[in-house]
Amino acid sequence: MKKNFIILTAILLTALITACHKDDHDHDHDKNDKEPPTINIIQPTATMFDVGDTVKIHIVVTDNKELHDVDVFINDKKNGSEVYKLHRHSHTKEVNINSWWVATAPHGHADYILLVKAEDAAGNKSERTHEFHVH
Repeated sequence: MKKNFIILTAILLTALITACHKDDHDHDHDKNDKEPPTINIIQPTATMFDVGDTVKIHIVVTDNKELHDVDVFINDKKNGSEVYKLHRHSHTKEVNINSWWVATAPHGHADYILLVKAEDAAGNKSERTHEFHVH
């Protein structure tokens, strides 16, 4: 029992020590990387949806070196409330997001902003938005 506890403790400590933190990366190319990630919102392209529609979310984010974080939000334009959030952590050059959201309109209609934020390993950031209306 004590041996199992020691092994488990060692594994947990190793995981904590080696956990990914963007600031811990010391890639030589990061110091010279000034190019922000590229965000391509493939879907949605429509600017009008009906309540209950499935809004397909297809986004491709690429970087010349290495991505770190990609966040996708849908926010109510009127009051700023967040109705959808997706986070992806990556150490690759491309993140491909395929998701969906069921359109709602609490007061009969609503305007929304799809916001995509991306950051690479060097700390370069980019954002893209797509606005749409639900009725």
